[in-house]
Amino acid sequence: MISAPVECLQAALGIRVSTIMLIIYTGTGQVIVAASVTQKMLIAQPQKHVIYLTDRVHLLYQQAALFSSQLGRPVER
Repeated sequence: MISAPVECLQAALGIRVSTIMLIIYTGTGQVIVAASVTQKMLIAQPQKHVIYLTDRVHLLYQQAALFSSQLGRPVER
């Protein structure tokens, strides 16, 4: 799992953040970045929830499968 995006975001902002919104272009690894941020957040605060939005139903299922493989556990859809 890549953890660098979380540290980069926190370093760039100069603070530890509790809410992160990422807007990343298609094909630039957004699922890997989002899964990394999600994993770090859930380790630090397991009671928290994550919402991942997409504008197409088929992308929901595709991203859920990729998220599950990156996180190593199932995700709800």
